[in-house]
Amino acid sequence: MKVKQELLPITQIRGTFFNVDVDERHFIKADDALHIISIEDMVYHGSHYTLDYDLFTQKTASPLEIGGEDVVTAYIPQLVEIAPAEMAAKYNISILDIRHRTDFDLAVDVELFHQRDQGQLPEMKVLGADYMVDMERSQLYHRKNVIPLSGFKPDFRHEGMLSAYLNKHTHQLVRIDPLTIKEMPGEEVVKVLIPGRTQLDPYYRAKSIGTDLKTYLMRHPLTRHLEAKIIPLNETNLNRYVKINQEKETQRKATEQLRIWHRKFRNSV
Repeated sequence: MKVKQELLPITQIRGTFFNVDVDERHFIKADDALHIISIEDMVYHGSHYTLDYDLFTQKTASPLEIGGEDVVTAYIPQLVEIAPAEMAAKYNISILDIRHRTDFDLAVDVELFHQRDQGQLPEMKVLGADYMVDMERSQLYHRKNVIPLSGFKPDFRHEGMLSAYLNKHTHQLVRIDPLTIKEMPGEEVVKVLIPGRTQLDPYYRAKSIGTDLKTYLMRHPLTRHLEAKIIPLNETNLNRYVKINQEKETQRKATEQLRIWHRKFRNSV
């Protein structure tokens, strides 16, 4: 149940009062429920957040406004300090334990973070086998097989996911072009859905784009037990493409036959 704004914890940002909604991860101006500052706009520094804050609008400054005379760096305490009871309830820990925790500790799997920080790659189960997710080489690696990530494309039916067709016995990529396919592949071929590249390894993604690591991981947490989703081809739209392409081929052949008949008719006159 959503808590009324006036019951939420309150803090100040450069002299202006804001209520703090830890579940929605935003600050709500105390006298204006529509005036919101998202925690996603802030940079996390381990002991506090910073925000490019516009003193005039009392909102997050846009990139074009940064450097202006009304824009300052606001320093904001961690949520465990501003709203300890709410953070304890959200993460199901005692109010006593919350004093020894940081926002990062609660939002991110710290053990997984340390493993990744020491070079251990994420793992993902694909067709029953455990593959290492090697984003630097853009591949899924298994001691018996390598699946290039270049074979996976954005899947428009599943937002944020990538998909490819694999042979479920050999785990090899199967190239299928929906625009030209004229018959269904055999039952050994399945569609495989995996998370997008950010979710596969947000640690690598943050490092590769040069953004603040902890801030990025709080927005895109590391995930344990990644697993590809397997979809039988009869549950995809390939059948529809096969039918469309077969009809196009039939029409093409009929048109070609008609042209041949017309040429023969003109030559006989």
